Amino acid sequence: MSVEAADGEVVSWVSRLRDALIQMGKLTPEGAVQINEAMRTMGIGFADAAIQLGLVTPEELAQATQTAQEMP
Repeated sequence: MSVEAADGEVVSWVSRLRDALIQMGKLTPEGAVQINEAMRTMGIGFADAAIQLGLVTPEELAQATQTAQEMP
């Protein structure tokens, strides 16, 4: 899923969610790299990888989803 930013740039939902988690202090940039690697090697989505790695909780993902939706 992609969204179009105000300036016309297409940004993936995963990028928005990742950025929201980092801004909220729930995920480190290093954790984001771990999630990307798990997504690639395990063939799973961002949320599943983040939870399976124990980097975020389902509740934190729900909060980040709300935050990401509100981001410009």
